[in-house]
Amino acid sequence: MSSPALPPEEKVPAKVMKALNYRLRRHASALCKDQAEALQQCMADRGFSAVYFCRPQNEDYKLCMKRHYNAERESELARRYMATGQGAPLEEQDWDSILKDL
Repeated sequence: MSSPALPPEEKVPAKVMKALNYRLRRHASALCKDQAEALQQCMADRGFSAVYFCRPQNEDYKLCMKRHYNAERESELARRYMATGQGAPLEEQDWDSILKDL
């Protein structure tokens, strides 16, 4: 089920969207920690051969990131941010509650 698009009057400024994108990327990275660690372990001490040997781990990591870091989730995060009201600066937002179950 896709998130509803933001109405034109609720467009998020580019600077804020960049910050939301950064938060979402960090959140997705945290959710894909196991896949990232598996890729890192595979690549350790392999040099150029890691490109060949670690393809399955790399694919798992990319799939996980695509699942948690995509346009639909970005739109949902923007909608949630707008719903909180924009009174507090980005640094003071309750990101745990905004990102919960995203």
